[in-house]
Amino acid sequence: MAHLERAVPIHADTAFESGSVAKEFTATVLLLLAQQDKISLDDPLRKYLPELPDYGAPLTVRHILSHTGGLREWRLVARLSSTTAWTYVLDNQDLFRIAAKQRALDFDSGTAYSYAKTGFNLASLLLERVLNNGTTFQEFTKKAIFVPFGDDPNPMAGRHSRHRPEPSACQFSQGRRLNPGHARRKRF
Repeated sequence: MAHLERAVPIHADTAFESGSVAKEFTATVLLLLAQQDKISLDDPLRKYLPELPDYGAPLTVRHILSHTGGLREWRLVARLSSTTAWTYVLDNQDLFRIAAKQRALDFDSGTAYSYAKTGFNLASLLLERVLNNGTTFQEFTKKAIFVPFGDDPNPMAGRHSRHRPEPSACQFSQGRRLNPGHARRKRF
C-alpha cells in the first residue's frame, strides 16, 4: 500500500519520496555544470550563495559533494532554533534560511568527514542561481539526466506534491504522532 491509512494501493506511477538516493542526481547535476564550465568544484559556495556566513575558510562545491564541508545537519540547526524538524513541511528555501543561521562549521572544511544532507539541499539552490533563467532543479534534472536516457519521469516532484507512502507519512511532534497531512508550512 502506498498509504495504509487511506488504503491507497501502489501503482506503476506511484511517486515515492526518493530520500538519500537523490544525492546521486544532485552530484550528477553539479558535475554536469562543472563539465559545462558553469561552475568549478573548487568554487566557494558563497560565490553563488552569498547569504551564507563567512566561515573564515572557503566552503567549496567539492566539500559539499564529499561531505567534508563541516556544515551541520539542518535538522539539528532547526531543533536548536526551536523548530521541530518533523512538525513543518520545509522546502529548500526554508532549509537555506536554517543553514544560513549556522555561524560556524563543525570542523574546518576538508579536514574531516561528516554525513550531512544540508550541502546537498544547498546544491539545488546553487544550480538555480547558476542557471539564472528560471529553470528549477527538478526541470534541469529531468532535461539533462532522465530524458536523454529515454525516461520521462517526474523524479524530483515536490516532496509533498503527492501522497507520501508509509511510514514517512507518520510524523511525530514532541513524542505525539501527527495525522498524515497535518504537517504545517513554517517560514524562518
